[in-house]
Amino acid sequence: MELSNLAEALCKAQAALKPAEFDSINSHLRNKYASLSSVQRAAKVIHQFGLSYLQMPSFDGDRVSLTTVLLHTSGEKIEFELSAPVAPGKQQIQALGSTISYLRRYSLSSLLGISVGDDLDGEESAPAPTGARQTQPRSAPQFEKSDLSNAAPAFHAICSDLEITPEQKRALLGVSSCKNPTQPTLQRMKKFRSLIAEWHKTGALVYATHFVSAGSIADLAERWKDLPSDMKPELETAKNYLKQQLEG
Repeated sequence: MELSNLAEALCKAQAALKPAEFDSINSHLRNKYASLSSVQRAAKVIHQFGLSYLQMPSFDGDRVSLTTVLLHTSGEKIEFELSAPVAPGKQQIQALGSTISYLRRYSLSSLLGISVGDDLDGEESAPAPTGARQTQPRSAPQFEKSDLSNAAPAFHAICSDLEITPEQKRALLGVSSCKNPTQPTLQRMKKFRSLIAEWHKTGALVYATHFVSAGSIADLAERWKDLPSDMKPELETAKNYLKQQLEG
């Protein structure tokens, strides 16, 4: 495959690309992040070098795929595809749009090498506006500064905002009931409030809700394979809980 024209143009375009700006604020974590629109604005410079791109989503059952194509005026092109599961049930339309946006954002930034800056996790503070990045202890979300008295309300509030069902909540926590939570359950509520907010920010929440909605042992095993490796340790308890429930 001849790609000399595209390669030369992409080399020049990448030299002109600038990092995407943090133009959005996560409503739960209060930290800034680069949205899809910001990545698209950063990508506009490639048009000056005869490059353009297409992003075409498709939906098949419980998975959404996105094909991203980089085109050059010479007719040369490269393309690749990413896919992710979509949560079933009443969240499907919302989850579909969220997953497509997630795939578009990361496919485009990966394809062009656009830096989206420091992708802060749920417990980090925003970077200093000027000068070198400061190495300070990570600041925790506000609710973590107090005892566990706010753990349950904070957990239920974010689940309500993101339309996580009672069944999914129980599975995430690995408990049969969220009423009168024990100390360990409150600690998990506190932890999962941060995880849910972070997963929502990155678009990975769809993997978690899809996993805890498994309807059979075989389905559970298949969905476990779909989970990103860094999410599996956090969902090990949910896996064991679901396995017990489905086997019963």
